[in-house]
Amino acid sequence: MGCAVLLSAALSLSLPTPSEAAWSFGKQSPLVALASTDALEEDINVSLASDGAGTWLAAWESDNTLSGTIGSDVDVLMSRSVDDGQTWSIPIALNTTASADSVFDGGVILAHDAGVWIAAWTISGFAHTSRSVDGGLTWSVPLSLGVSGGPNELIVSPGSTTLLAFTSADDLGGTIGSDLDVLYFRSTDAAASWSPAGTINTDAAVDCMSVTCDDGIVDIATDGAGNWLAVWHVASGSEPMRGARSVDDGLTWSAPYDLSAAVGGVDGRFPKLDTNGSGRWLVAWSTFGTNPAWLPQASEPDALYSVSDDLGNTWSQADVINTTAYATESDGEDARPIVRSSGGESWLAVWSKVPDVDSSFIKAIDAGDAELFMAQSHDNGTTWSEPSLLNTHGVRDKKGGLGDTAGCAVVDSAGTTIVAWHSTDELEEGIGTDQDIHFSRAVNDCPSAPLPGCIASTASGKDKIQLKNPLGEKDVLVWSLRKGDETLAGDVGDPTATSDYAFCLFDDKSGGVQLVMEKDMAAAAQCKGKACWSAINGGYRYSDGRNEHGTIKSLKIKAGAAGKTKIKLKGKGITLGSPVMPFELSPSMTAQLLNLETGSCWESLFSAPSDNTAELLKGKSD
Repeated sequence: MGCAVLLSAALSLSLPTPSEAAWSFGKQSPLVALASTDALEEDINVSLASDGAGTWLAAWESDNTLSGTIGSDVDVLMSRSVDDGQTWSIPIALNTTASADSVFDGGVILAHDAGVWIAAWTISGFAHTSRSVDGGLTWSVPLSLGVSGGPNELIVSPGSTTLLAFTSADDLGGTIGSDLDVLYFRSTDAAASWSPAGTINTDAAVDCMSVTCDDGIVDIATDGAGNWLAVWHVASGSEPMRGARSVDDGLTWSAPYDLSAAVGGVDGRFPKLDTNGSGRWLVAWSTFGTNPAWLPQASEPDALYSVSDDLGNTWSQADVINTTAYATESDGEDARPIVRSSGGESWLAVWSKVPDVDSSFIKAIDAGDAELFMAQSHDNGTTWSEPSLLNTHGVRDKKGGLGDTAGCAVVDSAGTTIVAWHSTDELEEGIGTDQDIHFSRAVNDCPSAPLPGCIASTASGKDKIQLKNPLGEKDVLVWSLRKGDETLAGDVGDPTATSDYAFCLFDDKSGGVQLVMEKDMAAAAQCKGKACWSAINGGYRYSDGRNEHGTIKSLKIKAGAAGKTKIKLKGKGITLGSPVMPFELSPSMTAQLLNLETGSCWESLFSAPSDNTAELLKGKSD
């Protein structure tokens, strides 16, 4: 469940409660409150954690002196949010030695365990941990674990077993070799104390006698029932991947197995894990060197994945998350995917994409400028939506260079997801071109199945839907409800102030209804520095021409007597991320618009659209 950035990693927390989600990320914003005044400082390698009750912590490494209160060496800074990640506090130094030391503190990872916040990072090349029992306001003196290396992952299981995994060249007193190995510490008292270091790659004492050597950049996950998986890559040859499992809550680990062979002979870098806690495990990674023969572009990195339903004993044949990789022309470099489960059958993948200069289907962002892309699966990782732009400012930054680099994604137990990363994008905030921490937030507003009793049209065949899904950035969504039943002003609420809206799309499947899309429109949102929402005769209009808040460009809703209610919603562009098409329609699909404040909803049912292909859905309502 962790997040790797460069050679350090980020976060984790307890497994979320089972739910379905269709992620709708909002505006890209600076997380660090000092971003506009720290033009010379660099903030990178962010980690996140949540308590599932509205409090979030973010930590990262920075050379910011905090107005001269700490030194100019690299320290670990942190910020907290008590409103579910909407706003963040002024940063403070997490490492209590920041005002006195002059050494490197970095590669921080955060976790939360029943009221205790845990941080792990590297100080002068050695692993340390610290704890906070007051929501991150104060931290204990760093505890040295006595072993060199960089933390890669910190996981707390629902049973309050904490595992810290890291990459190290420490020979553990001559008991293993001095090559890189995958080590771990284990705690059962919320990081107050730790077990001695152990090896996840149990062949650490002899592995450099064979072709494998330098095991590192590990990721781990647990199902909360005592089962753990670990995956990592080997820095030799073609970068093969390895895996191991534990069935005794991380006490001991199996012999490493060849993960690359298990997924069909595909090598790669930086594998990342997650589980839905119900038996499904998913690993994603970046290809390295020559791609598999079944991918048209031989040398550009792509984001691949595989699933296991038997604790990693077997894995499915590797396939791509970035489905544009099957195009006959280059779609750019797709690297370091992070995968997250909602706890049910919904999965989120986030990765960095650098579009190719010759690509004809991604023109909205600069070639060579790294941006964050995402895709979603709503069938437990079997199929994936078309990739879409997550950092909404990517179509306007036009800066080139380092751009936006994949960081950390967390789905918490209350259904809020935050993605954080570092970027040189100035946004419209005047924050400079130094590296700053940015974030975007999504909340599960759509239910797993259509709400009952929604307001519908008084006449058949009057509502329309159109969803275009051509390859690339020309996706289009249009939904209209005409001649709707009676809608009162109280149903519509006041989105200029407090009424949030969500558009939800459901497909009936033979195995049950499936939420396949959510698109949110926040109350009182600002677009181009002005209000996105405005009052019109009988209702309200939403306008976001630059897609600052995601996909929806416009919404118009007008209340009225029976047969007079009207709604029209439009979405377009590279942020849409069309779901997997065609729809199953067994027997129909449902489009709903929800007012999250008043509880009112409006809906259309479509069971026989005129078009239902992989690229076009079009039809009139029942």
